[in-house]
Amino acid sequence: MTPIHAKTLLKTLQDNIAKFEKNFGQIPEFRNQNSVGELKISKDSLPN
Repeated sequence: MTPIHAKTLLKTLQDNIAKFEKNFGQIPEFRNQNSVGELKISKDSLPN
């Protein structure tokens, strides 16, 4: 992946995440990259 493609992908992901969070609430962040946490989402908040 070229630097310009990486930057375009980053911008697109940031935009899509912002739109998602506007509609469905903030996505929780994992503080420790090495651990796998449980993500609890109610079925009512899922798009389908």
